Amino acid sequence: MSFFYEADLWTSGDSPDDRGAWRVLLLNEPLLPQSAPTMPPSSGPGDYDPTTWRFKEASVAFVPRICLPEAEHLLTERLGVGGDDYEAYNALMDELRQAKACPA
Repeated sequence: MSFFYEADLWTSGDSPDDRGAWRVLLLNEPLLPQSAPTMPPSSGPGDYDPTTWRFKEASVAFVPRICLPEAEHLLTERLGVGGDDYEAYNALMDELRQAKACPA
């Protein structure tokens, strides 16, 4: 999995205007490290230093677990969880927490 972010735009992703400033790619094979392409001097501001915007590579470990949204979450509302369902749903969440399948 590779993450790409256009750091000089300072986007947060919470607006449709941020589209295109980041990308996540899931690849079947690891990529070989490559150096960043050189930027022609005329394409950036005079004080632009590409090394200040470079992020270091970091690894990520994924751990499988079962987790559900809290009872008051928008998804549970859309599923029609309400009334007596809350008690049963919260009991299920307690069981998942005890099994350490879902963080508290």
